[in-house]
Amino acid sequence: MDLFKMRCYLASLQGGELPNPKSLLAAASRPSKMALGRLGLFSVSSFHALICSRDEAALRKRTWSLSQRLWSKKGLFSSLKGLDTLARKAKEKRPSITQIFDSSGGHGIPGTQLPQNCSNSAEKVDEFLNVYYSAPENASKENIWDIQSLVRYPDGKGVMLTLKPNHKINDVLILACKIKQMEPRHYGLQLRRLIGENTEHCIPEMYEYIQDQIYDEIEIFPLSIYHAHLTKKEGIIDFGFAVTVQVDERQHLTHIFISDVLPDGVAYREGLCVGNEILIINGES
Repeated sequence: MDLFKMRCYLASLQGGELPNPKSLLAAASRPSKMALGRLGLFSVSSFHALICSRDEAALRKRTWSLSQRLWSKKGLFSSLKGLDTLARKAKEKRPSITQIFDSSGGHGIPGTQLPQNCSNSAEKVDEFLNVYYSAPENASKENIWDIQSLVRYPDGKGVMLTLKPNHKINDVLILACKIKQMEPRHYGLQLRRLIGENTEHCIPEMYEYIQDQIYDEIEIFPLSIYHAHLTKKEGIIDFGFAVTVQVDERQHLTHIFISDVLPDGVAYREGLCVGNEILIINGES
């Protein structure tokens, strides 16, 4: 949100086109998108207001008088007045310019100095963006959306993985198993979340995006594998279950899941359940 604001400032100073808000709105979590979508107010302004409404300091700012609020907006560019809601984050929580750009390198970014002789405000804003918000030179621009997540294995050991916004649950499982040289189809993925003194576990669908999930840790657990022998007797037409298949980008079969089990059927009596994955059929994987 702060980076988007600075880009709006820079565009106003240079007289250029305002930045596309799609990149900012794409960073909103799934619960936020659903909440704002139900209200029909999913925009940069509403997203900013939602963020500030979760800030304790913002609650105190709502008690300001109307005159104070109008006065605080006089110094804003017209392009940013829509972004400035009644509940912006408290300034005391943000580091000051001197803390960020301490010439001694003791605070903020080590060895970084605020430019001393900038010819105009546009250069100052541009320099501020390059120093404070830019990623390292060897990092791509997409890295600003990457997240670090702790993945814990069945042996209790854990590693930190860098996950991208386009990673699905299945992608995370494959990536985690590759590190330990494990077979992904023999393992499952569940999300662990701490709520007070309680621990909550959730098993998301393989096609869901990891960025839409709320969790503290990712856990890899072994799947229970068992053999089921199904035999049709005279008068029985089928085995009494249906399947759903998943394919990759090249249309290659990757997974087969049981999507329906008829009661009192052969599959039901052998213990097959909806959601079970079929690994081997008649000796073929």
